This record gives sequence, structure tokens and C-alpha cells, in this order.
Amino acid sequence: MCHTTHVTQGSIPAKAGLLAVTVALLLGMTTQDSRAQEGADDLEVVVVSGRQPGPPLWKVTQGDHTLWILPLVSVVPRDMDWNDGRVASLIAASDEVIDPPGVSLGVSKQLLLNPLNWIRGPRLYKRLSQSPGGTTLREVLPPDLWERYAALKQRYFPRDTDIEALRPSFAISAMNTVILEAEELTGAGEIEHHVEKLIHHQHSLRRTPVEIEEKMQGSYGELSARMQTLIDSLPQGDELACFDTQLELYERHLDDMKRVANAWATGNARDIESYSRLGEMDDPCTRLLLASSEGGYMEKLIDQSSRRWLDAADTALAHNRTTFAMLPMARIAGARSLIDELATRGHAIHAPQ
Repeated sequence: MCHTTHVTQGSIPAKAGLLAVTVALLLGMTTQDSRAQEGADDLEVVVVSGRQPGPPLWKVTQGDHTLWILPLVSVVPRDMDWNDGRVASLIAASDEVIDPPGVSLGVSKQLLLNPLNWIRGPRLYKRLSQSPGGTTLREVLPPDLWERYAALKQRYFPRDTDIEALRPSFAISAMNTVILEAEELTGAGEIEHHVEKLIHHQHSLRRTPVEIEEKMQGSYGELSARMQTLIDSLPQGDELACFDTQLELYERHLDDMKRVANAWATGNARDIESYSRLGEMDDPCTRLLLASSEGGYMEKLIDQSSRRWLDAADTALAHNRTTFAMLPMARIAGARSLIDELATRGHAIHAPQ
């Protein structure tokens, strides 16, 4: 168990505790939002490596006040070394940095101080992540879905039998880690970590957190029961539909994911927008989360954080000469764009060319 986990669009936390681990993993299923155009190129896309120019930046202005926004995408090239000079200069020239919206979930110190909970927590997670009654994916999945999974397994992890003991919703996350590594991709966490180092070099820089920090109240027994309720509340049809959708992502849209990663690395804004799209609200993985016992609760927290980010950006554009921020690409373009909301508040949006 750890104290907190941070949930943002586009990130899958590596560690979490109690309820947080389950919620974070379920949210992580919606982060692969590159189900884009099919058949754009029949040639396999090669992931770039080595020194790259780095990402395009979005610009929002109010008179002579400017907000620079660095986009975060779900995946970036694993072996990329990007030129951070422009980003470092903008951070150094900024009056303020606005953190990305998100949710920080944690448990009470009393739970953490009990050493037994550091043993019970991982055991609880293992039990909840596995299919009930010792069943396997082969027994849970419809035959056609199993055959598609088996083909991916043979290609990417032929000797790994642990994934087959997991519930479909947890198997997705485990598969994602293996497949991204094999395809020379990695999550955006490394980018955020790199930018954090640049920010920390500016000791006098003002930081504005907009994350919602939520403490999960209750005893170990109460929280474990709450997690069990969450797992039991997942509609089986939606869970299988989500698994189906994610298999299709791996089967048919890996090149689109690579295009997004390459576009970020090379500063190609057009391709980032073309191939990085937020899933619609009727997407099975989104529906699975919202249908759970914690769906309304998490949706409310994420919405609160988004509002905080908008208000902070609004205030910064009114008072600062220069402000720097990071946003998941799904919140820059798409149905839930925060940039579009800034435009409705009277700010000018300048997309990179």
C-alpha cells in the first residue's frame, strides 16, 4: 500500500493503495484514446528514437498575456531524447505554472501506520484482480474474443500465464504494459517527470495545484468492502465490451498510437490532433467506469479538478505576462476540451502549425 495515487487522463499509476488502486486501473483503461482513422498508411510505422525536436505547444492569449500549454499524449517513443530548450526557456520566463487537472486518492495515516495493512493491501488487490472462482480468461471470454486474445498472447507474451487468471478489466492493463514495451513505446509519465525537473530548477516560480486531494475514510475492513462492492458492480457486458475495444486497439490501431508518439516527438501538431482523440461517452470502457459503484463519485472529482484548472487559467491570463501549463491532449482537442472552454470565456486560441 502507498499513501496516494494520482489519476489524470493519460496516466496509469504504477502503484496505489486500497480503493485507489482499483479506481486508478479502471480509469487507466480509458487512456488509450488513439482509435483514429483506419488505413491511413499500409506501411508499418517505425517509432522514432534518438534526439528529437520535442512537442508543439498551444498558445492562449488575452491581450499581451500568454498561457503556453504543453500537450501530454498517452504514449511517446521509449528511446526518445527530446530537445527541451524551448520548454525550459518558457518555464524560466513564466510567472506561474498551472499543474494538470487530476485526482489524488489516499488513505488515512492510521491505516498506513499498521504494518499488517502493507501485507493485506497487496493480497486484497490480487484477490480482486483475479476472476472469481479461479476461472480463467478462456472460460470467461466468448470464443471469438478468446481467439483474438490468444493471437495477441502468442505474439507478445507467449510464456506469461499470469494474465489469464485476471479479470478482463485488469488483464487490459497488464497487456498494455507488455505490448507498449514490445512496440518501443512508453507512457507519458516520463515526460511529466522531465518537465517537473525543469520547473524545480526555477525556485521562485509560483505553482498552482488544481488536483483534487481526496482521503478515503474508514477502517481497512470498510475500505476493502468498498472495493469489493466496486468490483461486484461492474456490468459483465460492459467489461467484455471494453476488453473487445482494447483488443481492437492492439490489433488494428498500434500504428495510430505510434503516429501520435512520433507526432509529439517531432512537433507535428496536425498529426497529434488527427490521431489522438478522446473516446466518446458511449465508449464501453468509459461506460464500464461510470456504471460502477464509484463512477459518479470519480466523475464528480474529475469535473471539480477541471473547473479548478479553467479558473486558474482564467486568472493567470488576467494577471500574468507569461504562464506555463501541461494538459492531456484529450483536454486540448475533442468533446471535453478545456481549451474550447477558454475560448468561450473570451481568450484567443493559437494552435501550433
